[in-house]
Amino acid sequence: MPRDAAGQVKQVIEDWRKAYEARDVDALEALYTHDADTLLVSDGVTFIGWPSVDPALKNRMINTREMHIRLKEVDVSALAPTAAVAIATMTRDSGDATTTVHEFGALTLVLTKTDAGWRIASEHYSYRRGA
Repeated sequence: MPRDAAGQVKQVIEDWRKAYEARDVDALEALYTHDADTLLVSDGVTFIGWPSVDPALKNRMINTREMHIRLKEVDVSALAPTAAVAIATMTRDSGDATTTVHEFGALTLVLTKTDAGWRIASEHYSYRRGA
């Protein structure tokens, strides 16, 4: 993958992280494709299509007062000239001011290049539950 394209994808991922931490729904929504193939897998539940993904993203923001995300080992690979996959180790701390949930796992994002730039077409986060 050309270095400039990988840099653009990594910037989208950083914008994604910042939007979550700021709980900025508009900024987060702008980073996704808005079509029937947009995919989100969260807490074992699959949401297919933007009309399903959008409320899931909003619900996550409504139910979380604080979110801190740390990404390590971000690796971006080209799937095609207009498609890329990014994998990273992610630590996410989220809470409602009373309870904080600490998660550590693997994040996989598939991005597609659109006229507006790189956008997230698929997000999947898997984490290990506490013993």
